[in-house]
Amino acid sequence: MYTFEVKIRLAGRVSYVEVTASDSAHARMLVAAQYGDAVTILQTKRIR
Repeated sequence: MYTFEVKIRLAGRVSYVEVTASDSAHARMLVAAQYGDAVTILQTKRIR
């Protein structure tokens, strides 16, 4: 498992969240499951 920094747009504001996932696609899936249709995922970067 790796730590990913995911750049998101939520309610017009850009934020960063950290998630632990096996790969980039898994990280995006976790963020999408957490925030639903309200979020736009802009970038995913492995940090650890």
